[in-house]
Amino acid sequence: MSSDSSFSSLGEVSEPVVRHRRRIVRRRRPNFFEILNDEQFKQRFRFTKEVHILFNKIKKLLPQRIKRVDCISPMLHLLIALRFYATGSFQAVVGDTANVSKTTVCRVTDRVSRAIATLRP
Repeated sequence: MSSDSSFSSLGEVSEPVVRHRRRIVRRRRPNFFEILNDEQFKQRFRFTKEVHILFNKIKKLLPQRIKRVDCISPMLHLLIALRFYATGSFQAVVGDTANVSKTTVCRVTDRVSRAIATLRP
């Protein structure tokens, strides 16, 4: 006799397992190209807004946007890493600037660093 039939004969009913999903938090990511003028951009990232030249060289090596609610664009990957390089600050501080977690800053900096390293001869 299976265990299911023995429980039903005793009058016990098992409750279904309820799994809670993580709540989706939509974060607004800043567009540094729009909110900063040329001088402010250079002060924060140590690059001019012509950073597209570097971006075009490494964009194939960066993760592309996926169909997730809270994904980070490849350009924001580059800007987060450049901000980290420029300030030498803690990852949490850089994350607060871009509205991402410290863990994300760590992963992004690693990915961008590896992509830039592939440019060397």
